[in-house]
Amino acid sequence: NNNNNNNDLRRDDRNSASDASMGNAESSPSDIGGGGGGGSSSSPPTQLDLNSLSAADDDTVPTVFRWEHGGRQVYITGTFNGWSRQIPMHRSGNDFTYIHNLRRGKHAFKFIVDDEWRFAPDQPTVADIDGRINNFI
Repeated sequence: NNNNNNNDLRRDDRNSASDASMGNAESSPSDIGGGGGGGSSSSPPTQLDLNSLSAADDDTVPTVFRWEHGGRQVYITGTFNGWSRQIPMHRSGNDFTYIHNLRRGKHAFKFIVDDEWRFAPDQPTVADIDGRINNFI
């Protein structure tokens, strides 16, 4: 029985050493914010950075844009890039696609098909203040 207790103690010593190094990653809320001493204070900011990264991911949604109405060259632009540039879409047969991580919310967009501004009639549309029709998502 003593041998088992000694083995348990040794295992506990190893665990407490690894727990001590890992315990900082699971710090209590009072430990996270402050500049406590020692080299272990770098773990909590890493954890906070990971949390902020996952929060940023929650603000965007991978979105597939499709143009299924032919053309030789098709580009897309919209409020998601401030209408600032025409992004080439990827061709597959007669269809074109583009994937963009969109911020959550409503976005207007339009296609440029062989140098002509077009909207997709089979997708939701909205008229802007000047009466121009755009697609929206």
